[in-house]
Amino acid sequence: AEVLNAGGVKIDPNRIDHAALRTPGIREACSFEYTAENGNQQIGLAVVVDELDGQALVAALDAEFGAAAPKLIAKVDAIPRTAAGKPKRRELSARFAGS
Repeated sequence: AEVLNAGGVKIDPNRIDHAALRTPGIREACSFEYTAENGNQQIGLAVVVDELDGQALVAALDAEFGAAAPKLIAKVDAIPRTAAGKPKRRELSARFAGS
């Protein structure tokens, strides 16, 4: 199974994705690991949205995941996927490195 690791906090990315999808207005969600500006590994979340109440999303994720909650929420036009439909988390990691 896939695991995201941010500063020693390990979490199944599917748990974050499913939690984000419970927020109204979010059509697609994909969590990923990225290297922040300070060099630390962080967890990010890319979302495809109709409309987004960012504060509600952040509050819900913080409440559920604590230290493992995404530090970066990025609105994207589409989640990159393989031919089989699996999200390409590494592609998102590369796109947001240094954020």
